[in-house]
Amino acid sequence: MAELKSSFKDAVEDYIHLCKENNRPIYKSYRGSFNVRVSPELHRKAVQTSQKLGVSLNQLVQAAIEKELEKVKL
Repeated sequence: MAELKSSFKDAVEDYIHLCKENNRPIYKSYRGSFNVRVSPELHRKAVQTSQKLGVSLNQLVQAAIEKELEKVKL
C-alpha cells in the first residue's frame, strides 16, 4: 500500500512539473457530487417541487445551479 501511495504522489508531482514546464493550467478533478446543507423546510419544499415536476431532487438541484451559473459572468 505504501508503494502505491508513493507512486501516486510521484505521478501527481510529475503532472504538476510538466504543467508548469509547458505553461499549462493545473486541473483538479471533481467527482461530480457534494453535500449541501439546507433547512428542513427548504428540503421539504425542494422535494415537493421535484415531485410536482416529475424529476428527481438531484435533477431539480442541478437545474437550479445551472440556471444560477448562467447569470454569472466570469
